[in-house]
Amino acid sequence: MQAIYNLHNFIDQLPDEVLSKLRELSVQRTLPDQESVYRQGSVSNEMYQICAGEVRLCNYSEDGKEMVVGSLKTGDCFGEMGLIDELPRSSYAITVGETKLSVLSKKHFLELYHQYPEIAKQLNLMLVHRLRLLWQHTEDASTLNLHQRIARTLLRLSYSHGQREPNNIYSISTSHEELGRMLGASRQSVSKELKALEKEGCIAVQYGKIFINNPIMLNAGYERLMGQEQLTPLYKEEDKN
Repeated sequence: MQAIYNLHNFIDQLPDEVLSKLRELSVQRTLPDQESVYRQGSVSNEMYQICAGEVRLCNYSEDGKEMVVGSLKTGDCFGEMGLIDELPRSSYAITVGETKLSVLSKKHFLELYHQYPEIAKQLNLMLVHRLRLLWQHTEDASTLNLHQRIARTLLRLSYSHGQREPNNIYSISTSHEELGRMLGASRQSVSKELKALEKEGCIAVQYGKIFINNPIMLNAGYERLMGQEQLTPLYKEEDKN
């Protein structure tokens, strides 16, 4: 698994001079749980960095079914694409718990973007990484069955959102319903495949948590189904090695 630290964070990689100017022009905003940062179709006039909390990117079907596009954590940046291409928002951004954001207006973003070429360099790197992630998810959805997709999702989440437990075990705080929203599958179908992974000895399921009991087995069985090493964000710097 190719875990990339700060995959969704281009700001903290900027030179000190540029970072200082960006911070000076940004404003702080605190939002409560389940608050919309923006909605699909709204005007793109700001970009954001998460200072504390979490943001869920999602869309909804005509019958109201939610599909989770991504989950962003502290340090992650989002909302910058609309400032570049001037198109409306393509998804909803919803807070998960109280969330603190650093907000940069479109006007100030464009001023800095044209003044400092380092911003474009770091943005390009972040967007290329996101494109690779999108390719992986598209490939999974078009070629793998649900059992394989769930296994690979858990493998990625163990790196990006997992908590290290004793004996090289990782726990992921998620529910069957949340996994279903990520994968476009019913809760019942997800439960069935999780039970199959339990029988294989890869995981253990408890209420609100999934434990990766055998990361080596999960990795060996499901990472390279399409040949290439998988890519995932990494949030804890101490796990880089």
